[in-house]
Amino acid sequence: MARIALNAGFATAAATPSLMETLNAWYVRWQERRELASLDQRALDDIGLSRGDVLTEISKPFWRA
Repeated sequence: MARIALNAGFATAAATPSLMETLNAWYVRWQERRELASLDQRALDDIGLSRGDVLTEISKPFWRA
């Protein structure tokens, strides 16, 4: 029985992202939002986004998906 509990603990720990993974995800999100903010209207039309959609997305803090 103890072995099952121990394995369950490892599974939970493995599912939790490491600090480096979290920091990397935040950096990628920040970078993508910067690139999105730099697109002109023609590019936004091509990908089906409005300027309002972009403003909503880039106003989010980097830690919020």
